[in-house]
Amino acid sequence: MQGEDSNFHTDLFLPLIHRVEQLVGQPYDRGPAGASFRVLADHARAVTFLLGDDCFPSNEGRGYVLRRILRRAVRHAWLLGRREPTLTPLTDVVVHEMGEVYPALRAKAGQIRQWTMMEEERFLETIEGGLTRLDSLLGSGAAVIPGEEVFKLYDTFGFPSISRCSSRKSGGVGGRRRVRDGVEQTAPALSRRPGDPAGRRPGCACGSTGRVA
Repeated sequence: MQGEDSNFHTDLFLPLIHRVEQLVGQPYDRGPAGASFRVLADHARAVTFLLGDDCFPSNEGRGYVLRRILRRAVRHAWLLGRREPTLTPLTDVVVHEMGEVYPALRAKAGQIRQWTMMEEERFLETIEGGLTRLDSLLGSGAAVIPGEEVFKLYDTFGFPSISRCSSRKSGGVGGRRRVRDGVEQTAPALSRRPGDPAGRRPGCACGSTGRVA
């Protein structure tokens, strides 16, 4: 398509990627190093269309999926050095680029921007404390990260996919295994709490019904 080997390098995504370059003050790399740019471009489109379809962030159903997408984007912006809302200006680009074909996006542009800004600011308030805690745990040299700590990062700090996040910083597959082992050792005590008959799956994104901070 358009002589490119990736849809991220077509006019569907390049305006978003160029905007990310401006926001983070870094050039885009078409290889693996540019993954966070591509995540932000992709997630900006998803968030804009979901909000334009009156799907709002919540703790259940598609609203929960939207919240997870938003928070994953915030983390990738964080990895690029951003400490302020990044997805919000990207939704403006989506509305500008797609609004002619999808006029509902233009009609709801204010709503899209407001919800995105609120969610980004909310998560940014907690992510720094969570990352500091995670670095402390990974730097302690412990053979196993306690399941309670993993669950706290997920449940209190709202981290998405804790085992993936930590494995990148603690030695790949081995790091991920340590996190998973820690969860499994304490999951029976954490999965059913008073007043929570359905139970929760600590540190697990898929199928979880746990509260997101």
